[in-house]
Amino acid sequence: MFSGWKAKTPHSMTTFLPILLKSSKLKLPSPCDLLSFRFTVSACSILSCLACLRISDYITPYSNNKLSNSEVSAIRVLEVTTSYPRFKGDWPGVFIFRLDRELVRRGNEVLVLAPGTMGSPEHEVLDGVEIRRFPYFFPKRLQQLAYGGGIPNNLGKKPWTFLQIPLLLMSFAFNMVRYGRKADIIHCHWIPLGFIGVVTRPLHGRHVVLTPWGSDYRDLPAFFCKFVLENSDMVISTATETEKYLGKLGFQDYETVRTPVDEDEFNPDVDSRGIAEEFGLGDEKVVVFVGRLNEFKDPMTFVEAAALVLGRRNDVRFIVVGDGEMKQDLLSYADGCGLGDGIIFT
Repeated sequence: MFSGWKAKTPHSMTTFLPILLKSSKLKLPSPCDLLSFRFTVSACSILSCLACLRISDYITPYSNNKLSNSEVSAIRVLEVTTSYPRFKGDWPGVFIFRLDRELVRRGNEVLVLAPGTMGSPEHEVLDGVEIRRFPYFFPKRLQQLAYGGGIPNNLGKKPWTFLQIPLLLMSFAFNMVRYGRKADIIHCHWIPLGFIGVVTRPLHGRHVVLTPWGSDYRDLPAFFCKFVLENSDMVISTATETEKYLGKLGFQDYETVRTPVDEDEFNPDVDSRGIAEEFGLGDEKVVVFVGRLNEFKDPMTFVEAAALVLGRRNDVRFIVVGDGEMKQDLLSYADGCGLGDGIIFT
């Protein structure tokens, strides 16, 4: 797939945006405080200095034209993310996978660049999407910065993983240049990866598309975020909250593309009576939580609220839809509170 491509001067991304506007764009996790920000800057600075020693071998032409909306032929997209399904049916970064799958269905080529992890192959193809997971720490079993509850959560639980930040960033930078030069567009999920895409642009010479996802910009300095936003060729907003944040920064040059929904999996035409029968729902009021079960989404507050309500009335049912590292804790809490069939996990 990507391995046979020749580097070429990037065209103006005239196909990518229309596809995005019909499918959707998404975003990525990152370091969560000023210390990790210093690591980001220092790691990329070191890499840039080293690369400049042989810059004549790598530098590629770059057109500074902003991306337009008109139609062209199929393109080759390098998706760069810290979170991606490790196997079919896995949940981390599944929203990005759904987007990539749709891009492939529309005749585009997609290569995903993501961190390696124990138990996942370094190279595979899922539903036509090529995935390369690079190692960034040895032994591999200690690669614990990404996945799980996400980078900010892992940094909080395992402070020693701060040591892996510069190695992860340098590995991203090296591979972004390596594979980016063979693509037409580099799509970075989360602001820290957008920073790497921007500062390595003299080496890969490609347009950089950035999608912030919320878990990134909350813990990063505003001036850093603004620098990345203003130097990206296109910025995708997937949520109203992101648009409010961009507005506070005084940044308005973005496209709004909502996160795509897999209509085969979430079918609005499904008869809800079957769902009611499956979960034994009657005439009760139903309250639903949908999302990843991690500390960032805070599903525990939902379960605690369910315990308070069910302690006062029995005409309400609560449903938790999602998966994640907190699921067992939530189940144990609900069981300890004696919530019984008042709360359903699915």
